[in-house]
Amino acid sequence: MTHKPIIPLLSGAALILFSLTSCLETRGYEQSQRNECAVCHGGMMPGEGPPEFIAAPPYNLAGETERSARGNGAHEAHLLKNERARPLVCSDCHLVPKTVDAPGHMDDSYPAEIEFAWGPAWAFEAVPTWNVEEQSCQQTFCHGGYFVGGRPSGGQVPEPHWTDVSGKPAQCDGCHGQPPPAPHPEAEQCSDCHKNIDEKGDFLFPNLHVDGKVTFYLPDDD
Repeated sequence: MTHKPIIPLLSGAALILFSLTSCLETRGYEQSQRNECAVCHGGMMPGEGPPEFIAAPPYNLAGETERSARGNGAHEAHLLKNERARPLVCSDCHLVPKTVDAPGHMDDSYPAEIEFAWGPAWAFEAVPTWNVEEQSCQQTFCHGGYFVGGRPSGGQVPEPHWTDVSGKPAQCDGCHGQPPPAPHPEAEQCSDCHKNIDEKGDFLFPNLHVDGKVTFYLPDDD
């Protein structure tokens, strides 16, 4: 199967050879030359829409595959399609360079910087931050660190650690209570007001969940 490059590299075999080879050699990890992001950033995974493929772990720059490795962590949990939310793309959390030799790309030390794009993380006036020491996202709307109107979300894991392998941050009550605390109604059946969920609690349109919007329907009193 032939993979399409995500970001076009600079023209000229000499530039490609210098850029990729020198980068890999400094990390003590050898790979063959390919003109795609995945030569350094793990394997290719199917994506929805452009780009057709996105670069991410299962292995990081050091060749590690464990979820506990900082270069891997929750990458796949965010980038793979699941039954609860849309898949993210690299630019949602990172500044993606336009060229392989762009300043701040390979001439900078890793780990990569976190730069939240405008989207669900910033919804409802949230100001998301990345805590380097704790390796956790904080004050993000998408994980319940900041809820509608700044109210508490009732989530169990509103500041998830990047290398958490417990699965708890991905649970419904990881981000918000079931139901969230007042002034949210004390209704137990989410589907009564949120029509994107069926009576079993499964999402009918996962792409509309964790999208920075709250969609609901007020049922009749009678």
